[in-house]
Amino acid sequence: MKHLVFWWVDDQPERLPKSARQRIEKPKDVKQARAQIRIREVKNEKQIKQLETELSSARKSEVPDLIMIDQILTNTSGMARGSTLAVSLRATRPSVPIVGVTAVDFGTVAELQKDQFLEFFCLDDLQSGKRIADLYAIAVGFQQIVALGKVSKDRERLKKQVIKLLDCPNEDVDLLTRCLPGDLVTTWDAETPHTFTRWIWHTFTDRPGFLYDDFEAATVLGLTPAGFAQVEKTLRTCEYKGVFVSSARRRWWISKVRAQIRQRFHADITEPLWKLGRQLLSSQSAKYLSRCHGRPREPNCVPDVVAFEDELCRDRVQARSEDTQPLQSDNPPIGFEQRRVFSRK
Repeated sequence: MKHLVFWWVDDQPERLPKSARQRIEKPKDVKQARAQIRIREVKNEKQIKQLETELSSARKSEVPDLIMIDQILTNTSGMARGSTLAVSLRATRPSVPIVGVTAVDFGTVAELQKDQFLEFFCLDDLQSGKRIADLYAIAVGFQQIVALGKVSKDRERLKKQVIKLLDCPNEDVDLLTRCLPGDLVTTWDAETPHTFTRWIWHTFTDRPGFLYDDFEAATVLGLTPAGFAQVEKTLRTCEYKGVFVSSARRRWWISKVRAQIRQRFHADITEPLWKLGRQLLSSQSAKYLSRCHGRPREPNCVPDVVAFEDELCRDRVQARSEDTQPLQSDNPPIGFEQRRVFSRK
C-alpha cells in the first residue's frame, strides 16, 4: 500500500478537525493508498518564507505528494490569498500538485484565483469525506503527468503515451488526438503539467464529450440515476480507468456504452438508445425510467439531454432538448458538448 504525505497549509490549522484529518488519512473508498497529513501554519510573512524554503530545499524523499492551501490567509500585511502562495510554491517545486480549500461561497472567489490550483475544494466536502478520493487521484495522477515531460520533445511518442494514459478506446483515438490542447504538443516547460492536468480534470473528465458521468449516462439510457445504479454492473468495461480516476467522480466512455448496448441487443444505429437501455432492467419499474423535467403530465416523454435547472447552474435535470437552450457563457473546446439550461416556453 502506497503511503503519501499531504501538507495542510492554513493560518488556522484547527480548521481541520481531528475527525476530518482521520478521514483523509485513512479513507474508506481509497484502497490502494494512505496518507499522513503534516500541518504547516502560515500566519505571517516569516512563516510563508519558511514554508517556501522548506519546499525548495527538501530532498526528493521529503517532498509532499500534495499540498492543500486555505484560500484566505492572514499575515502581517492583512489578508493574503492562498492562490498567491500557490503560484509561489508551484514555481519553487513544479512537481508538487497544489489544491485549494475554502469555507466561503465559491461564487465569491475569482476564477483567476481558482486557476492557480489544480482543483478548488469546499471545506465541508473534505470534512464529510465526500471528495477525499479526489485528493488521492490528484496526488497520484499528477506524477504521471509530470513524467510525460521526459518524452515531450518527441511529439508522436508523447501523443501515444497520453492516449494510453487516458485509457482511450481505439474508436476515439483519432478524434481525441485532434482535441488535445495545442500547448501539449509543443516543448514543455515547468507550467505544462499544471496546465495539462487542469485540462484533463476540468475539461476532459468534467464535461460531456468523450466521457459521461452517472447522471449523463443514465439519461442516454432512458433511466433515472437510481435506474442506472441497477444496471451499471453490466457496463463495467465501459468505465473510465485512466489517469485521475476517482471513486468520487466516476466516468463512462460514451462510445463504449453505445457500442456495448447495441451489440448486446443486436440493434442497428437507428434503434433509440434509451429504448435499449431500459431493456437492461429486469423489471421496468416506473421509478427507474427517466421523465422530462417540466412535463409532469407527460409520462411518455423521454429526456434526451441533461441541463442545468436554471441560470444559477447548480442543479441538473433530465429534459427534452427543445425545452432547453445553450448556456451562452459556455464555450466548449472542440470535441466537447455545450452545456444547456432549462428554458421551456
